[in-house]
Amino acid sequence: MSNDKQETPAPEQQAPMRVDTLDQGKVKLPDFVEEHTDLWFWQVGAAFEAAGIVSDKSRYYTIIEQLPTRVMYKLADFRTNPRARNKMYENLKARIIDQFADSTQTKLTKFLRDLSLGDRKQSQLLAEMRTRDSATPVTDELLKQLWLRNLPE
Repeated sequence: MSNDKQETPAPEQQAPMRVDTLDQGKVKLPDFVEEHTDLWFWQVGAAFEAAGIVSDKSRYYTIIEQLPTRVMYKLADFRTNPRARNKMYENLKARIIDQFADSTQTKLTKFLRDLSLGDRKQSQLLAEMRTRDSATPVTDELLKQLWLRNLPE
């Protein structure tokens, strides 16, 4: 005699439940930082993943709801753009990055500004250079040359 009942897997064997709706206050996005939109979207992506928010539309409206008004004013024309209705989140993300991210030249200028050892340890200077490097198109070789240039004789 066969048993037609299927056994329910143990909770640790079940796939995590994905939620496509947003409970009020469930996802608190980090404060928007214009100078670091790439890092901001990295944090936003992590918040969405942790909350199980996978829907393009939910992600889009969560960002719209929580962006500061000063940022929304700069995106006002986006809401009437018909292309924005396809892949809403990705288009909004691209627009925000385009609107607020620094140009390559500005990134390099910021990278090189105040780049000296001063009273820091050599390792501290290198750590700061690596942090700045994450937002700039600087090769490892150039980073090494700049670091060596800033070391004492």
